[in-house]
Amino acid sequence: MQHLHMPTPVSGYPQGGPSRPATPVPDMRRLYGLQGQASAPPKRSSSPGHAAFAYQLPQFRPEAPAPPAPPARKPIDPSELVQGQQLDYWSDHNQCWMPAIITDVDNESGGICLNVKPNAFISRSDQRRKVRSRTIPNAQQVATAQGIVQQEQVEPVAEQIFVSAARAKDRPIPAEQVPHLGAYLDGLLGLVGSQVHLMQSARSESGLGLDEFKKVFWELLQLQQEISVQAIPRFSIDSFKEGEPWQKYAKGKELGHGTYGFVYLASDKHSKQVRAIKEISKEKLHGDMQAMKKEIENLTNLDHPHILKLYEVYSTKDDVYLVTDFCPGGELHGHISSAKKTRQEIPMPWIAEAMQQLMQAICHIHVRGIIHLDVKSQNIMLMPSQKTAAFFGKGDAKDAKSATFNSKPHVVVIDLGIAMHFKPGDYRGNRPMGTPMTMAPEVWSGEITPEADVFSCGCVFFELLCGEMPFRVKFEGNFDDVVKFWRQKPRPAWQYVSGSSRDVKELLEGMLLQERQRRPSASQCLASKFLKDASAPKQTGSLNESNRQRLIKRLASVHCRSVLYKNIAMKIAQDWPPNQMPTFKQLFNEFDVHGNGSLPTDGLKTTLMKHGVDEAEASRAAAAMNLSQDKDAINWTEFVAACIDLSQPEFEPKIFKIFQDADADRDNLLSASDLMNTFPQGNKYGLETATSVFRDLTGRDAQKDRGARMDWSTFYKHLQSCALNGVEEPALAKTQWDVFIGGVTDAINNVTGAYFSNDTRTQKSPNAVRFPGERIPQSMDDMLKTLADMGFKDRELNRQVLNEKGGSLSDDVIETIMQRSSSS
Repeated sequence: MQHLHMPTPVSGYPQGGPSRPATPVPDMRRLYGLQGQASAPPKRSSSPGHAAFAYQLPQFRPEAPAPPAPPARKPIDPSELVQGQQLDYWSDHNQCWMPAIITDVDNESGGICLNVKPNAFISRSDQRRKVRSRTIPNAQQVATAQGIVQQEQVEPVAEQIFVSAARAKDRPIPAEQVPHLGAYLDGLLGLVGSQVHLMQSARSESGLGLDEFKKVFWELLQLQQEISVQAIPRFSIDSFKEGEPWQKYAKGKELGHGTYGFVYLASDKHSKQVRAIKEISKEKLHGDMQAMKKEIENLTNLDHPHILKLYEVYSTKDDVYLVTDFCPGGELHGHISSAKKTRQEIPMPWIAEAMQQLMQAICHIHVRGIIHLDVKSQNIMLMPSQKTAAFFGKGDAKDAKSATFNSKPHVVVIDLGIAMHFKPGDYRGNRPMGTPMTMAPEVWSGEITPEADVFSCGCVFFELLCGEMPFRVKFEGNFDDVVKFWRQKPRPAWQYVSGSSRDVKELLEGMLLQERQRRPSASQCLASKFLKDASAPKQTGSLNESNRQRLIKRLASVHCRSVLYKNIAMKIAQDWPPNQMPTFKQLFNEFDVHGNGSLPTDGLKTTLMKHGVDEAEASRAAAAMNLSQDKDAINWTEFVAACIDLSQPEFEPKIFKIFQDADADRDNLLSASDLMNTFPQGNKYGLETATSVFRDLTGRDAQKDRGARMDWSTFYKHLQSCALNGVEEPALAKTQWDVFIGGVTDAINNVTGAYFSNDTRTQKSPNAVRFPGERIPQSMDDMLKTLADMGFKDRELNRQVLNEKGGSLSDDVIETIMQRSSSS
């Protein structure tokens, strides 16, 4: 056997060199953003023998060369250099890639600090070698892990791999083989850092024993499955939908028009939600098609209640259609101009609330690594802050009242057409972009940083206070003239705001500083005394203490809900306008201590604990809320999805519409592939997850039983039941046998639920779930067809059992058919 030099060992390996105590031994679950401990590994199946594993595992080669140092790579995408971003980090100490999270970014140098390397910044030059985009399991790797677990092959496969590495079951894996074995497991499961997990688990200096390896292998399988199950995309538009949107939306009046096309009022024909649809002529776009695609990309990368939400994109030969929120209040600029003409003073609390919302939106944009570059009152829209229309079919556009200074504002930032990703350490030499009257001085010299948006927001703040602009910038096509203007250090027109309070002036002066390095960041603006004091939440409204505790209880128990539940809740949350959920938004703002529209998992855990949630429960809940797994934080839509209670009757029409849309053959039954259609668009592991969920709900393997189906009753009852998990007081304890029998009975009832006869044992209660048009099969042909639709294809057997059981379709019939089918 080839002996290779082993890097400085940890956890029981002999010391081959000086240790590095400054680098902590990493917790792999924590680095992957998962909280709590892994569950105990499953025991070997008690059934005689083990069926051969369905997937051909790649061969482990113990004599393979040592893992090489990583080659030079292209610089990581600048958009990924943001705090909280998950990456892979090459550890020279462990000689392998490891999962890591960015904890800090130096905007001037471009250096980044990682949680696995807390005491040092990694320079831009070292980033080429040391960091890369996060490795995530592919569909085949997820299917392999699911197959090992579901076919009860964890121990046999672990033994097979162990013997390949150790050459025998009764001897440990030598220390020099650990790097090779770690690289093998990384490739098998689509992870990084398995080597570190192996080294942590070794209990003796001689190496890693069989029992220790089995435990590690199970923990890695579980870790991979948790990552893949949680991988629900935030929101993405992978491709344009072909055709016009008018099949789904009712076309309303024209709201406006511009250089490229028209904007129409529209209403979803099913939910009655009001939208704005922008119709853009491809012919008129000419060379600006890339700019439009850039705006679409920027909008889909952002998730905040005060940033315009893009729902769908349609495309025809001649036009592109963008479906967005409808902002009936119009542009902020129009309201400011109207107030100026009528000499109406805008109330200071209204200004404070509007500025707080604007800075929260800008802070979120910056956290996602984007600079808006065109913040102005014309690009800030108003929506009514009150709940003007219920989510499902109650009210329409005419109910939406224009927002005024007499009601609470809800501002929405729009137009990210010229926005760009910030490049830490490489922000000079850019082309000046924006609106001259609100552009920061340094932008005219090609220096673009997040602080440029703060200056522009300062211009909006100034305009809100007095109706005027702070600087009179004249641009007639010559950039040098404007650069010279700013070199003269002009003073803002302070005379217009001389009557403002000290707190207002202090914030405004900071935002309008011409020296970028002295200007506060968006988050520092939010921490100013004016915005914190003047817009402090009042103890009124829908979020009273009772509602707050109810929502916190739902958040604390989100880990008790199934993958299907989270998917459906996420899909509904993605379609829900932010101004229609004031209670959720108020609680989100209370949790969002940094004001950037993202809740770090550690911070969320701490907040839940302050509200009386147990530490272990808070840890699991925070990890479970992070559905997208793209950052170490929970975004707005994920938070809304965690708050939603699908047992509430107002959600039933929306859930039923999701069920109908997923039913490809319109037979009111869902196959596993149909179930995948209930997941949000772009779900990376849709088919694998859907197959697993289908098995959990029906007890049938859709891969083996192609005819297996799920009905509406099963689907909806599961969501209703799941909504109460962890919220209601637990029922009396059951024995393991009770749980097993109850699970079997529930599975049978789920499969047959909608098809029982009028027999008193099986008749539906008045509160039972039944969808429109559902009927109980009466004739023999009806019952045989129903059984065939459910996957029971042996018509003669079905007829025989039906006759034996009194000629009615019941759970007893299904049990008997299943027993006889399995024994034949």
